[in-house]
Amino acid sequence: MLRFKGRTSFGSLGTCQTLLSTNRAGGLPPLWLGLRGAEQRLTAVLNYEAGRSPHYWLGPGIGSDNPFDIEVMLHSDMGPGGLMYRAADDKGWTSMSAASAWGLERICASQEWSVGHYSADSDHTGPYPAAVK
Repeated sequence: MLRFKGRTSFGSLGTCQTLLSTNRAGGLPPLWLGLRGAEQRLTAVLNYEAGRSPHYWLGPGIGSDNPFDIEVMLHSDMGPGGLMYRAADDKGWTSMSAASAWGLERICASQEWSVGHYSADSDHTGPYPAAVK
């Protein structure tokens, strides 16, 4: 379980904010978790194999320039998905939604995790390298 506190980006540009990213040399990160789009929607991007399209798992939209305090649970043994969230003061968990038949169970463990930025050797905010943004 992870807890993230902060403030969403200001304005309607939909700037990505990385909360957590794992790293894979020469490819998209296996897991990127952050806020995306004008709604600043909690989003997980899962990429289990180079050359394959990543899958998107969606949580709530928080809105621009708003404080947030969110807990995220990552549990690969929960079947497809394994991505849940809740407001830090809530007791119940909600599954992130997706149009995917798989989730964390296909993602390999990563030795490197970056918190608050795309990767240890990048100045990008993610979830993609500059060449693919």
